[in-house]
Amino acid sequence: MSSPDDSDIPEELRASFQRMMRGVKGMPNGNPAKLREIMTGLYNGTLDISEMPGPTGRNREISVPIQKLDKCGVCFQTTSLRLCNSCASAIYCSRECQRADWRDHKRFCSQTQQINLKVFYPLIAYLFDTLRRQVPKSLDSFPKNIDPYILSVYEGFGIRKEPRPLSHPALSQRIIRATMPGPRRATESENTQHHTVVLGDTYNLQISQIPDAAKLAKWWRGKTWADAMRFYVHVVRETDILEVTVAVSLLLLSEVYSTRLSKPRSTDDSGKPISEWEPRSGYRLEFGRSPVSDFGICKGRIQGKANRVQTWTYYHPQPNTRTTVLDSDNHYWMYFRTIKGEEITLDCCSFAYGMTGCVDASPCLTALSEVFRDWGSTRTPAYFHPSNVQEESHMLIEEQRFSVMQNTLLHGALGWEVSGARDEGQRVRLRQFIHQVQGTPCTPAQEERINDFRTHGGLLLDQILVGKCWKDWEKPSVHSRDESFDSGKLRADLFTKASKQDPEYNGKLKGLVGMFMEASGQISN
Repeated sequence: MSSPDDSDIPEELRASFQRMMRGVKGMPNGNPAKLREIMTGLYNGTLDISEMPGPTGRNREISVPIQKLDKCGVCFQTTSLRLCNSCASAIYCSRECQRADWRDHKRFCSQTQQINLKVFYPLIAYLFDTLRRQVPKSLDSFPKNIDPYILSVYEGFGIRKEPRPLSHPALSQRIIRATMPGPRRATESENTQHHTVVLGDTYNLQISQIPDAAKLAKWWRGKTWADAMRFYVHVVRETDILEVTVAVSLLLLSEVYSTRLSKPRSTDDSGKPISEWEPRSGYRLEFGRSPVSDFGICKGRIQGKANRVQTWTYYHPQPNTRTTVLDSDNHYWMYFRTIKGEEITLDCCSFAYGMTGCVDASPCLTALSEVFRDWGSTRTPAYFHPSNVQEESHMLIEEQRFSVMQNTLLHGALGWEVSGARDEGQRVRLRQFIHQVQGTPCTPAQEERINDFRTHGGLLLDQILVGKCWKDWEKPSVHSRDESFDSGKLRADLFTKASKQDPEYNGKLKGLVGMFMEASGQISN
C-alpha cells in the first residue's frame, strides 16, 4: 500500500475519519477492529487512502436550550407556559400542544440526558485542577507521515515533538526561601498579604514525575516531602487561570451541547445503511429540576473577608527578575443561569489566593481510566453556590461577564472534533473570544495551551458522558481545606485515593479514548 501524503487526504475523508473515531460504537458500519487497523496504518504511514470509509454525515452542531419562556412553540400563546421536561428546548402551553408537536420534536428529544450540576460540579472542578498539570512530553521519533489528526490526539495526551516550556518560574528554579501557603485570617485593617519567594539555580521540576520524593527534596532543600508537595500544589494552581477557565467553558459547550450522529433513517435493498444520519440532542445541564439556559465566564476582583487575599512574587537574584503570576483585580470564574432566573457561581481558581475550600471529587473518578486519574485528586478547589450567597472567606466582585452557551460565534467555531479547529476561520473566532475576555490579543502560546486543555479534557468528558456516570453520583462532600499535605498530619489515604495507586478505582476505557488506546497498541482489547 502506498503511504499517504497529508495533501492527498480529501477534507471530507478527514471529517469522516474524525466522526468515526468519536462514534464508532454507535455506527452500524463501525467496526472497532477496522478502526484499529486504520489508525495503525495512519500511524505507520502504510494506509491506502482508498481504504478509509466514505463520508458518514456532517460535522457536529451546537444545540442549546432556549433562554426564556416567551411563547408556545405550537399556538404562540404567552401564558401557562412550560418546558419540555426531557430536552428543555421546546415551549408548550398545554399537553395538547406538546402532543401535536411530538412527531417532529421526538427525533431531537428522545435521547436527551439531564445532568444535575449539584452532583456534576465536582467533575468540572476536577477538570480545572487536572488540566493545568498537563505538560507535554517529547516523543523522540514521530512517524514521518503521521496524520495531523492522529498527532492532535497524541498532543491531547501531552506528547509532542517539541514540548512548550513550563509556565511558572518556580517550576524551573529551585526554591531558596518561601512562606508556606495556606489561609490567613484577615483583620479589620488589613485583608491582603503579599509574599516574596526567592528562587535559586535552574532545576526542571517535571510535573509528570511528581510526587517523586527525591525530585521534591532537590527542588526545595531542607523541607519535608509534605511541605514541598504543599508548595508545589500552590504553584500549579497559580498557573493558567484564564486559559483553563476558557477551555473548561468551551468543553462544556462543545461536549455537552453538541448534537451527535444517531441511527441512519433507512437501509438500501441489501440491508446496508444509507449515509443519511439523523442528528439527536445529547445532554442538558440543570440545577435541581431547572434547565441551565446560559453559562459563561465572569471577570472581576477577589476581595478578602474572613481570609486575607494573598499574592506571590517570585524573585530571582540572577538576573534580578521579579514575576507576580496572579492579580487579584483580574480574576475569572464561571456562572450558570437557569431558565427560572436562578444564578449559580462556580469558582475553582481562588485556592492560590489563600481560599482553600474544596470538594471531594473522588466519587466522580471511579469510571475514569487510569490515564485520566490524577494523583491527589480527592480534594479539588471549588466554591459552588447561588450567586446571591457569598462565602465567609472572600467575595467575588463581578465587573464583566461573557456568555459561552449563547455565543453563536462560538457555536460555529466548535463544530470540529478531536483537533482545536477545522480551519483558520474557526481559529479566528476562538482567538477573538479570548481577546474579548482578557482584554488583550490571544498569544500563540495561549491558543496552544487552550487547545491542549480542550483535547485532553474532551477525551476525559467523553468517558463520563458515554458511561452516564453522573447518574450514580450523590451530593458531594465539601471541606474548608485540603488536609492531604498538612505538616504533622499527612493523609496518605487522601493523597492516593482515586489516583493511579488506588486499586479500588479501575474505570475501563470508553468512547474515543478507548478506541485510540487500543488502536495505538497501548492497551489490549
